[in-house]
Amino acid sequence: TDQVTCVLNLDQMLPAPGQGCLGIEARKDDPRVGPLLAQLNCEQARNAATAERTLLTKLGGGCSVPVAAHAVLVEPGILELTALVASPDGSRILKAHGRGDDPARLGAEVAEDLKRRGAAEVLDA
Repeated sequence: TDQVTCVLNLDQMLPAPGQGCLGIEARKDDPRVGPLLAQLNCEQARNAATAERTLLTKLGGGCSVPVAAHAVLVEPGILELTALVASPDGSRILKAHGRGDDPARLGAEVAEDLKRRGAAEVLDA
């Protein structure tokens, strides 16, 4: 921390969808690996990643589009997802958020909210 000169909070800068997630690939037919990897699974992190990635998919984006998303568990079983779409020059910033108990549905709903606000036009540009 002695090297940190500035800490940005989520109001200042949302991360890209899926930031901080760790993915592990394994052979499907290896009976020893599945149980070992299951011990590493964090349901809260998986649900947050599902909400964020569903949002990105529904917006039609990939890793090079100006989309940000952050999902967090706010109470047992309830996620809050905050997301935004921005034009490359920052002249348009569209922000939306929602809460829910189904990560995929939450991501889809927040994506639809952003689309209603004009996200498709911003992303197409």
